[in-house]
Amino acid sequence: MPTSPQRPSEGPQESPKQKERMGALESIKAQLASLRAAVERGPAAPESRETGGQQSAAEAMNTLAEAFQKARGFHEGLGATDPARQAWLNVEQAFLGNTAGGPAGVEDLQRGIEDAVEQTDAAQQDLAKLAGDVADEEGAVQEYLDRFRLSPVQRVDSVIDNVLQKARQNENLAPIVSKAENLFRSLGISFDDVKNFFKQLIFEKLESLPIRVGLVEDARLREQVARLTDAQKRMVTPEIEQQWRQAYYRWSSNPDKVVVQRPLLEMRNGKLVVVEPALEQQTAAVAQENIDAFGVSGMRLNQPLPLEGRPKFYVQVSGAGAGLTLGEVERGGKNFKFADKNTPATRITISTITAKNAADPGQMEVKFNTGEALTLVQLIGHLDKAIADQRGGEAQVEIPVGTRTLRASSGQTTA
Repeated sequence: MPTSPQRPSEGPQESPKQKERMGALESIKAQLASLRAAVERGPAAPESRETGGQQSAAEAMNTLAEAFQKARGFHEGLGATDPARQAWLNVEQAFLGNTAGGPAGVEDLQRGIEDAVEQTDAAQQDLAKLAGDVADEEGAVQEYLDRFRLSPVQRVDSVIDNVLQKARQNENLAPIVSKAENLFRSLGISFDDVKNFFKQLIFEKLESLPIRVGLVEDARLREQVARLTDAQKRMVTPEIEQQWRQAYYRWSSNPDKVVVQRPLLEMRNGKLVVVEPALEQQTAAVAQENIDAFGVSGMRLNQPLPLEGRPKFYVQVSGAGAGLTLGEVERGGKNFKFADKNTPATRITISTITAKNAADPGQMEVKFNTGEALTLVQLIGHLDKAIADQRGGEAQVEIPVGTRTLRASSGQTTA
């Protein structure tokens, strides 16, 4: 946004019309300062404004629009080379983002101011100067914007409304829009609900992008703050907001992000904190991995447990107990030992057991000293079949594992 035009030195050569034009520009500048003061002051009781002569933000905005229209009238008809015309075009560009001379009502000015100040930090500082800000008021402009500008949801709502309005004015699209509205109405569907659906769809699509989208980030933060009580909202400090934004960025940067794991603002132990569900789940998983799985000393989730030198331990698999040790597996009162089918003299042992699931011991990975592996529930299934098919003598079963076939044979009954 360009800086406000400098008032030329007054002298005999300054005509009454020039004075009117410059007075109109000064009026706009003064009204901007009044608007800023109003939004920084916040809502006030009607009687306090009456006694103090203070304008509300809405009143100041209306007066600004009136001052703008009045100044525009003073500058109409100026020649293309007239410096005053260029000065006014600078003002039009600053407020509306263009010099087309379009509508300049309250909403138009509000959108124009916001669009301009969001472009760069320099534009924000220019607005501060135009509004008569003190140069060393650090952060004052951003505070002004935070209180005054449209919310992200309102911005998307405005975009949708503008698109619909243009469609209604288009001779080809107007009948289609009208038919759609009538159809929704006949079905008992509010057109506002349809717009809200599209707003959420837009936010979801933007949120799915692998880049940071400030509009969506602002909207999600506002949603979190809206969930809080008035007392809790006063606890949303700039530090808390910054923590939430950092957490949201970590979440949104994950290509596999899940909506329910979006960062939250929650009260815990009397303090407002930023909660990251995804991080908490990871922490809980790490904590789970550090406890003895299934009560077996030294067994950690996803960490192979060598069986050499360990006593036999028991777990429940498929509704019954199973005892495991280096050289055999006990099941149904029988002890099964393993050998290679093609070379029966080759004794095969279990080298490691790896717990893969904290709730289901059947998902343990059983790895033999020859390198083959299968789950414990698969192994027990073969042994149960051998017991069921036993016709006297030892129970035997062949177990295909990878490229090798194991032969499991039971000893004498221990029950």
